[in-house]
Amino acid sequence: MHHLDPFGFASLLLAYKRHELSEKESMEVESILKEHPELCKISEELDDKDLIGKELSVYESFDPDQALKRVLRAKRKPAFHWYYPAAAAAVILAVSLSIYFTFPKTERLTYYVKPSEQLSNDVVLRLADGSRLSMDTLQVYQKNDQVALENSDGQLWVFKALATAEDFHLSRLNQLTVPYKKTYRVVLDDGTRVSLNAGSTLDFPSDLSQKDRIVKLKGEAQFEVTHRNNQKFIVLMPEIAVEVLGTVFNVKAYSDEDKTVITLLDGQVAVSTKSGEFRRIAPGEQLFYDKSSKKMTVKSVDAHLYTAWADGFFLFKDAPLDDILRRVGRWYGLDIVYNNSSVKEIKYSGKMRMYDSVQEVLRKFEESGGLHFEMDETSIKVSRI
Repeated sequence: MHHLDPFGFASLLLAYKRHELSEKESMEVESILKEHPELCKISEELDDKDLIGKELSVYESFDPDQALKRVLRAKRKPAFHWYYPAAAAAVILAVSLSIYFTFPKTERLTYYVKPSEQLSNDVVLRLADGSRLSMDTLQVYQKNDQVALENSDGQLWVFKALATAEDFHLSRLNQLTVPYKKTYRVVLDDGTRVSLNAGSTLDFPSDLSQKDRIVKLKGEAQFEVTHRNNQKFIVLMPEIAVEVLGTVFNVKAYSDEDKTVITLLDGQVAVSTKSGEFRRIAPGEQLFYDKSSKKMTVKSVDAHLYTAWADGFFLFKDAPLDDILRRVGRWYGLDIVYNNSSVKEIKYSGKMRMYDSVQEVLRKFEESGGLHFEMDETSIKVSRI
C-alpha cells in the first residue's frame, strides 16, 4: 500500500465515486478504504463541492517561486514535493493521498487531544449599550428605525445610525472581538477599512465625524484610512499612538509580545509615545517600539511580508523558525515550546494558506525533515530529530 501511486489511486477512487468500476474493482477500493480510515475521510471530502473549491484555490494561489525552502546549518537541501492542478478534484485528491502515503506509519506529528476552544468561535461585536451580537448570524441590525449595521461575507459595515445622543455624551465605544483562527473586516462610518487578525479587538465610536477619529487596538490590524482634511485618524495602543490623515498601514500590538510593530504600505504616519518621543515613517518602513526600553527604531522592509495575513496567508522570507511559529501559534491560540533551542534559528522562506487545522501547517515543515512536533490542548512542542 505504501508504494501505491497516489495519482493512480486518485483516478481509481474518482471512477469508484462515479460508479464506473467493475464489481471486483469496487471491492478492491472498498477494501483499501476499510483498511485505512483516513482515506475514507479523504474520499468523503470529494462530495463536498465547497471544500474542493477552497482547496483548488489554495493550489492555484501558491507561488512555486516562493515555495517553502529550508536553510539548515548542515546545508541539507529541502525535500518538499508540490503538485499542481491538472484536473481539479483529481489533483486535490492525489495531493491528499501523497501526503497520506508519506506518513502512514511513521508520521511524526503527534496529536494528543483536540485543542480546546477556550473562547467562542464567533466574531462578537459588543455595542456601546452593552448588547452583544454574533457576526456569524447577524445580517442587518436596526436602531431608531434606521439601518445601523450590515454584515456579510466576513465584513461588517457600521453606520452613524448606531449612535445615540447618550453615546456621544459619554464617549461610549463599540468593541469588535476576533477569536483564534479567524480574521474579520470592518468598514467604519467614515469609510475607513480595518482588517483584524486572530486574537484582536478594536474599540471604535459609532460616529467618526467628531473632532479627531480615535480607535483603540489590541492585537493586530491593517488600516486603510479614509482621508479627511484637518481630521486625524488616531490608533491608540497601551503605550503608543499612531496618527494619520489617510494611509494604509499594519499594526501589531499583542499584549504578550515585547514589541509593538507598525508597518507602512502607503502614505505617512507619525508615531508617538507617552514619554513624548515622536517618529515619522515612510512607505516600506517598519517601526519597532520596545516595551522594556521604551525606545523606537525604524528599518526598511518588504511591507507585504507583514500584511499577507489579511489575505489568508502565512508569508515569510529568510525568517527564523521561532518567528514563524510565533505567528502560527498566535493564529491557532497555541503556545510554542522548544525541546531544543537550536532549531529556533533555522530559516525558511515561503507562502502557505492559513489552514483551519494547524496540523496541515506543521506537516509542511515536517516534510523537509529534521523536525518533530507534538501537540496537547494548549501548546505545540518542537524538537529536532
